[in-house]
Amino acid sequence: MVEKAKFTCAMKGLHVLPILMMMSLIFNGQEEKKLLRDGNKDYKLGKYNLAEKNFLEALNKNSKYGKAYYNLGDAYYKEGKMKEAATQFESFIKNTGNSDSLYMAYHNLGNSHLKQKEYSEAIQAYKNALKFSPHAEDTRYNLAWAQKKLADQKKKDDKKKDKKDDKKKDKKEDEKNKKDEKKEQDKKDEKKDKPEGDKKREQPQEGQMSKEDAQRMLDQMKINEQKLQALRKQKSDKKAEKKKIEKDW
Repeated sequence: MVEKAKFTCAMKGLHVLPILMMMSLIFNGQEEKKLLRDGNKDYKLGKYNLAEKNFLEALNKNSKYGKAYYNLGDAYYKEGKMKEAATQFESFIKNTGNSDSLYMAYHNLGNSHLKQKEYSEAIQAYKNALKFSPHAEDTRYNLAWAQKKLADQKKKDDKKKDKKDDKKKDKKEDEKNKKDEKKEQDKKDEKKDKPEGDKKREQPQEGQMSKEDAQRMLDQMKINEQKLQALRKQKSDKKAEKKKIEKDW
């Protein structure tokens, strides 16, 4: 694909065990195998919900039937039930020792996680798959895709964290500014609430006499009074002298 190098195309598809394509299994009388065959037929016809039921019935008959786990995982995957698919592939991995089957199970497990955007889990599953098939191109490509998606996710998470931190910082600054404004307003309110007498002592109001002007006026009045008394005394002395002369005459 042209876009492959840019990681813009979808992941590589599901690996299907040969058992899903084999329609002529030898009947050995075991019921679980018949259910498995029926499920395989439904799967090939695209009737994944019917295939799911048959595979589940096979597992009810034999809880350690590894092929039923794998095929049920494939059916769930086709139905878009990625969480359930992953569970079945994990169960298959625990119940098989075949390296080829383990490779395909791990690959499909990785796909199930990738579809759920569980990139770390997908990466680990693909790495496990490559242990059994180191040169598998599909798995190597899907691994690179999952790693890129994980890196993109981390970048987005970091941006969200930075935005969240910026919001917290802005909120703290707003709270500080509000506190400072409140303090300034409290100071202004405190000034307004001072008694009127205090205001006069601090600063004379318009149209009123200052303390210094009042003192100067009092001093001037005192001087004027002294002058007046001196003038009165002078007049009194002149009258007394005139009377004495007339008497002597």
